[in-house]
Amino acid sequence: MIYSIGLINKSPMLPNLTLGYEIYDTCGDVTMAIKATLRLMEDRSNHTHECLSLRNEYTASARGAKVVVGERHSEISIAVARLLALPLIPQEILPTNVFHDSYEKRLTSLLQTVNESTAEGIVIFTKTSNVRAILEEAIRLGVSRTWIASDSWSTSGEIRSLKGIHTIGKVYGFIMKRNTVPGFEEHVRSFTAQPKMKDSFFSDYLKHYPACPSPTADITPNGQDPQNCSFHDGSATTNCRNIQCLTEHIDQDESYSIYLAVNVVARALHRLLKCDYMKCNRSATFSGREEDEYVSPERDRCLKKAVAFLKWTDGFAVVLAAFGVAGLIFTLLVAALFIKHRGTPIVKGTGGNLCFLILVSLATSFGSLCAFIGKPTDLSCKVGLPLFIISFSLCVSCILANLFQIRVGFAFNAKAHDRLMRFNNPVAIATGCVSIQVALVAAWLALAPPFRQEVSTYRAKVVVQCANGSDAMFGATLSYIAFLAAVCFLFAFKGKQLPDLYKNSSFITVGMLVYLVAWMLFIPVYVNTSGKYVQVVEASAMLVSNYSILCCHFCPKCYIILFRKELNNERVILDYIKKHYESKGVSPVTTDK
Repeated sequence: MIYSIGLINKSPMLPNLTLGYEIYDTCGDVTMAIKATLRLMEDRSNHTHECLSLRNEYTASARGAKVVVGERHSEISIAVARLLALPLIPQEILPTNVFHDSYEKRLTSLLQTVNESTAEGIVIFTKTSNVRAILEEAIRLGVSRTWIASDSWSTSGEIRSLKGIHTIGKVYGFIMKRNTVPGFEEHVRSFTAQPKMKDSFFSDYLKHYPACPSPTADITPNGQDPQNCSFHDGSATTNCRNIQCLTEHIDQDESYSIYLAVNVVARALHRLLKCDYMKCNRSATFSGREEDEYVSPERDRCLKKAVAFLKWTDGFAVVLAAFGVAGLIFTLLVAALFIKHRGTPIVKGTGGNLCFLILVSLATSFGSLCAFIGKPTDLSCKVGLPLFIISFSLCVSCILANLFQIRVGFAFNAKAHDRLMRFNNPVAIATGCVSIQVALVAAWLALAPPFRQEVSTYRAKVVVQCANGSDAMFGATLSYIAFLAAVCFLFAFKGKQLPDLYKNSSFITVGMLVYLVAWMLFIPVYVNTSGKYVQVVEASAMLVSNYSILCCHFCPKCYIILFRKELNNERVILDYIKKHYESKGVSPVTTDK
């Protein structure tokens, strides 16, 4: 194991990574293996020495061990695997002590079942000690079958030398092709030649099993096992180890299996971390699951991510929809009221036919709110924002044209009046202003239109939302509306000096100021919002914009039409204008000298 890991660290397979290891001795016993596994699972991030929680997110834990290479024998590795698996399920485990009473009873029961069975072939896949116990019982009970031996005991001399083995029938065994670990024997031989060389593992080995001095007559072997490398030093009355035995009794099969296991781990890391011969991508993320799946809290299966979007039943959606419907109904009521009183001075002063165009654009803007609620589609994404931007631009353009017309009407200087009259075409002004916005939106839709986007970066949900496509084009369209609103604000602010019975300029000033402040606040909130609430922020800004026009531009006129009818009269307006200029000592009629 250590040698194989050292080869990987010296090779260019994982250039900027170094593999480490923790080795636990199972002593070939399941109980010891479980004890070692529990130690491996110990949560060392605290000082209570508790095991990691069964529902713990192991990927987020601070454990260093990421891969466990199992023991040689499958029954031990299976026990370890079950302990490491989630969730832990109680298992009925046979006692590992072959001399245990219950073990003998179960073994006898097992062989009796085999003897009564009509099966001709028996496959035994376990280690040699278990096979010996089974076959000894088979010899005692006189069970004769065809036995299939795994490679772990097919060549065992211990099994071959059992007394009465010929009575159990034929035994067929499988032998794996034997391979050797490149350079491993030379590596071990270098230890035996230089026992004082610096190697932490070998040094620890020599602490427990000190090397014998040069062979002398005083050193006698302990035991009759030819693989027993332990000797007795008569002079020091201590046991010593003939380190030359390390090279003589290398288990090639087991060594090669360990070598393959380590290389499999290294090659997997090489592939997962996208390593080249210079470096590995240590921040690489990988998963065997689909993008719309996530790992369950128990980490035993993949669950489908919930699809998140602004549903119609969502609290925010209900509030937005309620304000949107209320605004649309109010707009239609205002339109009906203005149609009924379209010949009155106040309707003419609001822009005449342009005021109906403003109301249509407001109704369209309120209607576009539907595209922001519900599961987004490519069509709803392409319609929502562009429709609002064009309709609201038309609304502001018409207000700007109306303010310019009022400005021209009160320009009493003949030269100034003549210059302004050249541009006094409200329809042309509104059309020209909105045409620029239409061109910007058309370029946006042609080059990088909004689209439906699924964001799967969240752990347990996939957020379906509308992406802008081009943030630059989105910003350009909003900037143009802000420019129109700023111009309207300046015209309305300057118009406060003019005679205004209905305080039209003051209300428009407030309306445009509310719009500008709302969208100034929108930008930081929009940038710092994610998920389905992005659409909530956009829809809220739209509602504030629409209501700023509806309340500040139309509500005062509706109040006068319904409750102050005496002010909706041309004679009253003319008298107010006359008194306004007379109070300032200025004649409303001037001549150019």
